Amino acid sequence: MATQYKDSQRILLQYVNVQVAVFYFHDEFTWLRGFGLFTILVGVSLFNWYKYQKLQAGHANEDGMLGSPEANASAKYVILEEIDDLDEGT
Repeated sequence: MATQYKDSQRILLQYVNVQVAVFYFHDEFTWLRGFGLFTILVGVSLFNWYKYQKLQAGHANEDGMLGSPEANASAKYVILEEIDDLDEGT
């Protein structure tokens, strides 16, 4: 799931890049760029809406856990010393 959010952030970075090019560097804003920005905003909005609906419905996330990833975050972490003890068989 983290990679999906990183992908979303990269897409929004492209939106910011176009805005900087237009306003700061006085690059021409064409209809194609406008359509691209519209597509970016709609796509990111739909992705976030889908994730929100999935979270509200209580479907399992990628790890097979129900609910929000924050609620189950503590279950994913293990103290490294305990792992070493398990590997040694003690």
